[in-house]
Amino acid sequence: MNRILIFGGTTEGRKLSGFLSSKNVHHIVSVATEYGSALMDTVPEKTDAEENERGCEPEILQGRLNADEMLELLRKKEIGLVVDATHPYAVEATENIRHAALKAGIPCLRLLREADFHGFYDPAENDAFPEDFGFQTDNKQKEAPGFRVLCFENASECASYLDTVSGHILLTTGSKELPVFCSRESLRRRLTVRVLPGRESFEQCERSGLQGKQISAMQGPFSALMNLALIRQCGASFLVTKDSGKTGGFPEKYQAAQKAGIVLCVIGRPKETEGYSYKEICRRIFDFLAAEGCQEVMVSRPDQAEKNRKETGKLPEVSMIGCGMGVGSDLTVIAAKALERADLVFGSPRLINNLANDKKAVPAYRPEEILPVLKEYLDTDTKSPASSVAVLFSGDTGFYSGAGRLYEALKREKEEGTIRAELRLYPGISSMQALASRYGLSWGKAAVLSLHGRKTDESAKADLLKTIRSGQLCFLLLSGADDLRLIGSVLISCGLSDAVLYTGYNMAGADEEVRILSPEDCLHVRKKGQYSIFIQTRPVNSGKEEIGESVEEKNRGSEDKAESNVKKRILIAAPSSGSGKTMLVSALLGCLKARGYSVCSFKCGPDYIDPMFHRTILGTPSRNLDSWLADAQTLRGCLARGAMQADAQICLIEGVMGYYDGLGGNSTQGSSYEVST
Repeated sequence: MNRILIFGGTTEGRKLSGFLSSKNVHHIVSVATEYGSALMDTVPEKTDAEENERGCEPEILQGRLNADEMLELLRKKEIGLVVDATHPYAVEATENIRHAALKAGIPCLRLLREADFHGFYDPAENDAFPEDFGFQTDNKQKEAPGFRVLCFENASECASYLDTVSGHILLTTGSKELPVFCSRESLRRRLTVRVLPGRESFEQCERSGLQGKQISAMQGPFSALMNLALIRQCGASFLVTKDSGKTGGFPEKYQAAQKAGIVLCVIGRPKETEGYSYKEICRRIFDFLAAEGCQEVMVSRPDQAEKNRKETGKLPEVSMIGCGMGVGSDLTVIAAKALERADLVFGSPRLINNLANDKKAVPAYRPEEILPVLKEYLDTDTKSPASSVAVLFSGDTGFYSGAGRLYEALKREKEEGTIRAELRLYPGISSMQALASRYGLSWGKAAVLSLHGRKTDESAKADLLKTIRSGQLCFLLLSGADDLRLIGSVLISCGLSDAVLYTGYNMAGADEEVRILSPEDCLHVRKKGQYSIFIQTRPVNSGKEEIGESVEEKNRGSEDKAESNVKKRILIAAPSSGSGKTMLVSALLGCLKARGYSVCSFKCGPDYIDPMFHRTILGTPSRNLDSWLADAQTLRGCLARGAMQADAQICLIEGVMGYYDGLGGNSTQGSSYEVST
């Protein structure tokens, strides 16, 4: 009697089943619902290599069982070991499983989910909201006003609190808790519920009196970005969740609520004092099989890898490899050998898609994604006493690379004894080196900066302005075409229209392009992709401190004298975007020009489209006045320079968005108001 029964329906249950199947261990999985049975086809542990080696598939049993039915099942199937991998909140099921196993005289192992959320989340490392999706990533402003966490002992206590406050509620606790929250009419009509897309869930929603527009039926896992989108779509002021741990997607809900600035209501999990971690459950299963004398089962104990390492004196190697512009000819010889040795490879989809078919590849590159998989692999792998793992990074491991974060995380794990491995870094060819080689540029004395995901970073802005004014050759790593247009706008506004930009698009890709552009050319770039550039400018303000002064102004006197030449300055603002500012300014420019006035125009902020309308009407350049990119002195210099070159009697300035609308929508920084003052 050596059959193993897993009571599952959770991610941990599917994971354990997949692991046992890969080791050819006969077992049965019992799930409560039809949907839970269907999900067993998507076992997390299942890989192509394991599929070919699988000697057995689990027997799936579906249906809710009480304690007596469980006892009957244990006896009928001659079960020798029970694993309770049900949900942490399935208290009744856990109690029934325990009693049934006790009556049958069978050992029962409770698989515990990781500890509660306190202390798990470090906002300084949050990269869940990339710049590409329009979410600000400045660490100083991660926690939006209004965010707080409220903890409740149970669903009833949470529902009672929510009934005393106003605001829409996003309920992510599952269908079982719906009767608690829907029993009050005042609470039910304020709900949007996210449930599994199964028949039982829909039936429970119908019984609870919910309308179709209140139901979001989806299967996880859900990213923080998806959670945030749902919060904003339903206009939630409260997000209700269970303390379901990382496996249950709690970190992503926490991050989304924090970013949205809403209240996170956490229903505490029932206290469990007895149980084991996933790793310990695996060990105890193999102890059980060994005691039963299961020689025919072709498995290796999870601690066999450690035994092999002690016997050979070798440790597995974890290599962080810089791939240059891609996996292939850009790899150094030593990096290519390290990749060839690797049994398991991590990296972004773009990098691992070109690997040989015999490599086991995992699409992950962040430490929090890599570490759990890596730990389990090093604990259970027995193919070689000194197995090798590779993590691929684009470019060079020391050049604006994620390799640094991973290396530090692995070092901490080694110090704590949770990982035993040799850590190695293999450099690659950086985008700067590759671009310089395309143009024959010497980059030894170039300033190196990055705007990749840093458009809201004050220090990045200051470094950029200082460098481009100095005339020093400057290399910039950009996020995309938006950044390139921004650079063009900045150069023009600083009077550096003659700057030369050596650009590279999708370096080493099939559609690679290298072109020399002017700042004006940059304003018209639209193609999406990765850009890197070298900028060569003439020195500005040589020997002087005034940062807005041009060569012509040096010959004509100080900036104060130049600014005094501006006769009249008019700023056209409005309560919000879409009010018709551009149309009115264009009409005024045409009218003033027709009446014989000498006019020059400006646009608040970095917008390059509206100035093109101005230029079409006046026939002269329109400049940007961006109080976020430039300080007040620079703005005055730009205004004065534009007025002098046009010999203008009137300076007409078009505002940006609403008069007080600034950075992030909650500040006047960069607003028309700030420019006007």
